[in-house]
Amino acid sequence: AARLATVSDYSRRDIADRYEVSMAHIDVVYNGVGDAFAPLSDEERRSAREAYASGSEYIICVGSLHPRKNIARLLLAFDSLLTRHPGDLRLVIVGERFWWDPRMRQAWDGMKHKDRVHFTGRLGQEKLAHALGGACALAFVSYFEGFGIPVAEAMRCGVPVVAAETTALPEVAGNAAHYCDPYSVKDIARALYEVWTDAELRSELGRKGLERSQRYTWDKAATALWQSFERMCADAGTANRGQRP
Repeated sequence: AARLATVSDYSRRDIADRYEVSMAHIDVVYNGVGDAFAPLSDEERRSAREAYASGSEYIICVGSLHPRKNIARLLLAFDSLLTRHPGDLRLVIVGERFWWDPRMRQAWDGMKHKDRVHFTGRLGQEKLAHALGGACALAFVSYFEGFGIPVAEAMRCGVPVVAAETTALPEVAGNAAHYCDPYSVKDIARALYEVWTDAELRSELGRKGLERSQRYTWDKAATALWQSFERMCADAGTANRGQRP
């Protein structure tokens, strides 16, 4: 009668395949987004740019510096973007340096625009909401995500999302993200440039993101998890009845 709950249908299928668990016994309970995440006023956005990017426009990346987060290719893509299209854009990277592997070191050492990259370390929820809300886009180009909470948080802030077209990210973001191939530096740079320079695209993605983010609330998560408990109890009752003489 045991059941599993996981955060996306992608994760549901992955668990079923890897551990030979019937998908009928796995429920999807999407993550929620905290109340701190909401669109910022123009003054708050200016404040965020001053705090995190020396007053400039910036693209933000949120997540620990782990190889699966694809930070090395993001750095190379950002450097390529500024080399081909000079401008006062910054890249703000939020997260702890759990990993600084040779690939990231090589990418960093080869960058021409290191001075445009800002590392904040880990931020608490209020500061993270401020930093996210002030960005012109979130870059989330991971190789693998079971959900991708920063995508939902950025959408709740009305911030456009550039996402890897892989694993759970298309499920979470739907048509509210501008997608790229996470294995192609050129394609990541292309997606970043298009969102950075196209105000109409940014506005459309922000609007769609706000709409889509409404499915990711903790009330809805609690309801879905409770329904999973109810199914578990019903399964247990059926199993017990089947064992009676």
